[in-house]
Amino acid sequence: SEDDVNQAKNYLRQLEQLCSAPVQNRILRGHDQVKTIASSTASYDLLIMGSPDVTLMGMVRGSIEDQIASRSSCSVLTVRTPHSRTHAAYQKKRASMPSLPVRIQDHSAATLMFNQVNVRNKEALFTYIAKSLSDHIANVDQETLNEALWQRERTQNTAVGSNIALPHASLANLDKPYVGIFVLSQALSYDAADGQKVDILFVTLSTPQERQLHLSILSKLSALALKTDLVQQLRQAENAEAMATALHACEESLAYPL
Repeated sequence: SEDDVNQAKNYLRQLEQLCSAPVQNRILRGHDQVKTIASSTASYDLLIMGSPDVTLMGMVRGSIEDQIASRSSCSVLTVRTPHSRTHAAYQKKRASMPSLPVRIQDHSAATLMFNQVNVRNKEALFTYIAKSLSDHIANVDQETLNEALWQRERTQNTAVGSNIALPHASLANLDKPYVGIFVLSQALSYDAADGQKVDILFVTLSTPQERQLHLSILSKLSALALKTDLVQQLRQAENAEAMATALHACEESLAYPL
């Protein structure tokens, strides 16, 4: 109802006042809560939800949050306010959880790296990315990839500062996640909120089922950008082979796994 929408807007305005960075909000409306939320997740990297209370019925049928998580197209994080101590079963599960070490080299190759890319605008850039990656990745259609990239971009600009962008596309037919690296000949206006141009793009492709691995890849890319001189080496690389060599050297220089 309109009353519910107005209450939600008031609540979101209060949340905005707690944020130091610019934020955007969106209210979803639909007849099916699970379907409505899950169908919108393809445009995002991460969905954060409150963890539901554990009930017998919820264990048998699955909570609404469980249903949303299982149908989501992006990574999902559920959070709960801690009580006086963490449940022993969770402590045991946490200790036994396998880590997800990621090597970007396993998801990229010189054939997915492009330098001196000369495009006139963002539309031409995404067309170039879709064409270049679809030519080298099996079961990837150029038109489908281009639309998936824009679906993510229309929801939130993927520029992250320092002239870097992290476009992403969620595609069902991939055999594994992929990372494409593009270095532009000149920094391009990217319609970012901070007005910064972009000249390096790490393009990630993954399936909806590989949400956690996608987050691990983003984490590793962030570490490479912040803790090594990969970005500088990519800008100086003369060809795709030199870009691949730079990626390998910088990954090996990281002293800790992610």
